[in-house]
Amino acid sequence: MTTIDSTQLDPGASRAHAVPGDAVLQSLGVLAGRGLSPEEARERLLRFGPNSLPGARQRNTLLRAIAGQVRNFLILLLLAATALALAIGELVEAGTIVAIVVLAVALGAVQDWRAQRAIAALQRIAAPQAHVVRGGQTVIIQAAEVVPGDIVLVDSGSAVPADLRLIETHVLRINEAPLTGEFLPEEKDAGVVLPEETPLADRANCAYAGTAVVYGRGRGVAFATGSDTQLGAIAELISRDRAETTPLQRSMASLSRSLGAAAVACAAAVFVAGLLHGLDTNELALAAIGLAVAAVPEGLPAIVVIALALGMQRMASRRALIRRLTAVETLGCATTIATDKTGTLTTGQMTATAIVLGPGEAPVTVTGVGYQPAGEFRRDGGPIDPAGEPGLHLLLTAAVLCNDARLEENDGGWRVVGDPTEGALMVLAMKAGLSWERLEELQPRVNEIPFTSERAAMITVHQLPGRRIEYAKGAPERIVAVCASRRTPSGVLPLSGNDAEAVLASAQAMASRGMRVIAFAYRQLPAIDSPVTGAETDLVFLGLVGIDDPPRDESAAAIQACYAAGVRPLIVTGDHAATAMAIAESVGLAGAGDVPMTGVDLEKMSEAGLEAAVRTHTVYARVSAAQKLQIVRALQAAGEVVAVTGDGVNDAPALQRADIGVAMGISGTDVAKESSDMIVTDDNFASIVAAMEEGRRIYDNIRNVVVYLIGGNLGEILVLFCGVIAGLPLPLLATQILFVNLVTDGPPAIGLAVETADPAALRRPPRPRNEPMLTLAIWRVLIARGIFLALAVLFAFTLSYKVLDYDLATSRTIAFTTLVTAHVLKSFTCRSLYLPAWKLPLARNPQLLVAVVVSLGALVLLVVARPLQDAFETVNLDAAKWAMAIGIALVPLVLIEALKFSPWRLRR
Repeated sequence: MTTIDSTQLDPGASRAHAVPGDAVLQSLGVLAGRGLSPEEARERLLRFGPNSLPGARQRNTLLRAIAGQVRNFLILLLLAATALALAIGELVEAGTIVAIVVLAVALGAVQDWRAQRAIAALQRIAAPQAHVVRGGQTVIIQAAEVVPGDIVLVDSGSAVPADLRLIETHVLRINEAPLTGEFLPEEKDAGVVLPEETPLADRANCAYAGTAVVYGRGRGVAFATGSDTQLGAIAELISRDRAETTPLQRSMASLSRSLGAAAVACAAAVFVAGLLHGLDTNELALAAIGLAVAAVPEGLPAIVVIALALGMQRMASRRALIRRLTAVETLGCATTIATDKTGTLTTGQMTATAIVLGPGEAPVTVTGVGYQPAGEFRRDGGPIDPAGEPGLHLLLTAAVLCNDARLEENDGGWRVVGDPTEGALMVLAMKAGLSWERLEELQPRVNEIPFTSERAAMITVHQLPGRRIEYAKGAPERIVAVCASRRTPSGVLPLSGNDAEAVLASAQAMASRGMRVIAFAYRQLPAIDSPVTGAETDLVFLGLVGIDDPPRDESAAAIQACYAAGVRPLIVTGDHAATAMAIAESVGLAGAGDVPMTGVDLEKMSEAGLEAAVRTHTVYARVSAAQKLQIVRALQAAGEVVAVTGDGVNDAPALQRADIGVAMGISGTDVAKESSDMIVTDDNFASIVAAMEEGRRIYDNIRNVVVYLIGGNLGEILVLFCGVIAGLPLPLLATQILFVNLVTDGPPAIGLAVETADPAALRRPPRPRNEPMLTLAIWRVLIARGIFLALAVLFAFTLSYKVLDYDLATSRTIAFTTLVTAHVLKSFTCRSLYLPAWKLPLARNPQLLVAVVVSLGALVLLVVARPLQDAFETVNLDAAKWAMAIGIALVPLVLIEALKFSPWRLRR
């Protein structure tokens, strides 16, 4: 961090929390009462620059996308074919290939905006103005003008403009969720000096840029501004840590290289064979173009985009919005999901779920989650009526009246105005039918002592006819210490030492389950003007209320679905270790013997140690933004495909680095959303698991499309290659192959892209990170399919041209008809690479049946329509020739289905 003539603070280190406030003021050369002089402030502004985040580095994303595409070997091959087609006047082929290149460039350009947009979102959360002390006067300045050494004043509702070492606090609570991920406000205390290793979320004597004051007031000295703040450090992580390519991108790149190499090798072999057979240059040029067109599935990029886009629409219906097309399938191959806790596995809303009235009394559980005031009170498995139990009813009355929060109905839902913990208490009372307005009318507040961290309690006094009543709530140890008696079903009894120990033991047991425990007490004040000192010692203990952020009902099932799918879920949170472990155990993610790893533990680890630790630990608590990023890197170094969920600014670097970043739609900050690949609109972990299933379906469908298209292209290559090697005229023309690849291939491929999910999609492990789309086993099957297709076409051409002595145009038309028919009908065998076609009812995919009819209809038009005959050099066929072509075309289908029962069949 930026410091000035510092003897107490290390330049570039965040040690302000580890030294007294006076030492920080001295190191920054400023007096708390006077602040900087206007002249010194101007000099420091020139020296250290404005208090703003640096803009994203400007890049020409379009040019970089073009360069990246041009470097792709497959694109180079297509461009070479384009040049050759132009040279011999084949304008249709040239135009089509150029259109494909343009599409690829357009899709690639979108990706590069992501980091810049994330930085812009960070800039939008900066405070626009700040109250500072300059020359002994409080003045309002632009937040960008705050400099190191400025004395900054903050109060309820204001945003913190810079990183501050607090020097004065008055019941100050700050919401640090954007940086820490913990949505409960943090109590601040300027007087404490903390150990240097204290995590960011526990630095009670500091306030950080990008956070907001929710209660109280304070002042602090700015020790870091602009890019030197914690917010600036996150911006730097976002700008320099680029996301890796996705598995689909790597698979498609590998496939492109393989196809390109195969095309070059075949073209060279055909060229040599053509020379040996005395073919002229034009014949060799036509063969080369035909091979290039046959080797490259021109429709594949568009079909993949369509498959991803359709998957994106299906995911949206399952509450997952995709920001990047390739992310649709990436989640399907994730091996690890590093999830936030609050709002993802949990409801994200504090809920009072347990009440302990006193020693010897059975605890009360409260149903219902979140801020919806609906639920029931239960004891020993059965419902109870709070109105029928005076002690419980009085506790709930205290929860309403000793409370500054309010509950408001909002668009059919409810929201808390004020502290979330107090809001949970208000919801608890409303579940019992208590009304704040009615109670305030009957018992108006006449005095109060606000909660402070030193007192650890809040007291309110309320007027009753002829007397007053005092309610107190606070930390159990504080409330129990000032209670002389306790409320029981039999009346008020003395609170013995054993009773007090039993109450505190109950509080500790609730806290160990991740609950925030609040104790309640009261006393009657007979005199109307009875003083309230805050040092009372004769209160009547009412009971304990346990408040937590409970797991969502569906979280446990979603966690089990992850395990069944071979995906390891982890919790990575800024919350306390005990709370994180309690949630992990409740959803089945961790067992009683598991030990959480904290941010302090991570700081002591080497890189190798962390890579070993991430293989075994499942809960990480109190971690910073940089540490979450380290965890993601370590998982990726271990070969994992990592999905990360998050909602805060602190999550943005990890979201961007992950193979797929998943931001929360409700609680997510703009920064998190801009850094993500996918947004879950309901903040629900179960929706992520549903999207994972959809991702696997999409990848399966894309792979089936690739097998369908490449199998056809391989057959076309073999037809041309074997035809030239055998000294035959070209059995197929380049224009005819182009028609197959662009027209008749397209509809069935789209039909395959919408195939319904394999029921076993989430019962098999994810594919390995570096596994190619087409494994060796799939290549064997694919080559067999290509050979079957090529043999059928070559047989049809040879039979027509050599045996039946048809002319060349008729023989080519029969070969072309055989190719299209066999290839289009082969789409039925590609619906599953494992199951036979007759086990997959067409009712599951009527779109494919329509697509096959459309493609075969296009074939008929090409053969019988005179303008198309001239363009593609086809002729009319009589019924016998049609029957011959169709009969031969059915043979490859039978052979392909037979492969599914052979020893070389594919297995799931």
